[in-house]
Amino acid sequence: MRANLRGANLESTDLTNADFYQADFTGANLCDADFNKASLAGANLSGAVVKRATFLKANLSGANFRNANLSRAILKKANIDGANFTDANLSRCAWT
Repeated sequence: MRANLRGANLESTDLTNADFYQADFTGANLCDADFNKASLAGANLSGAVVKRATFLKANLSGANFRNANLSRAILKKANIDGANFTDANLSRCAWT
């Protein structure tokens, strides 16, 4: 069963090591959230606001970030294989 978190307000939430396989975060507020070592494989984060969130060593394979705002997000050592960042705001993201 996929988690339906469409439009959820999870600002500043600690989601370290959480499993959100194919979860739906469409339009959610995830500013300053901590997704370190979390699995968001196949998750839908289209249109989500993910500013300053951290994804250290997170599994983002196949995740959809289309039109998401990831400005200043930290994606160091994250698995982004097959992730979709079409039209996403990636300004000042930390990748390495």
